[in-house]
Amino acid sequence: MEPIIDHIQITVKDMNIATPFYDRFLPLLGFEIQNKVSAVIAEHDFHVVEYTYPRLAIAITSLREVFKGTDYTFKCSEIVGRKFENISDHAGYLRDGGCSEIIKVLATTLSAE
Repeated sequence: MEPIIDHIQITVKDMNIATPFYDRFLPLLGFEIQNKVSAVIAEHDFHVVEYTYPRLAIAITSLREVFKGTDYTFKCSEIVGRKFENISDHAGYLRDGGCSEIIKVLATTLSAE
């Protein structure tokens, strides 16, 4: 059996920077730019540009809008500038209003889906 990777998806911070980069880079690996497709997937809140090849597709995907509120940071300790001792410490922080802006954006974004 021949191993085959169907597709690789790369999440990028800025599609306006990433797309021209991959437009220049992927042809060096044999991808033909005329096989590029682009779409906005509203129900998943992202933009995708896919470069196809007979046995592999490479896609670049935008981050979901909700991550703009965290400056594209994912770790709670980096977002709020402190480490939590345990889950109770983290829960207490949330109960006292910590992360309220992020929670509001998440609630709005996810309830729209």
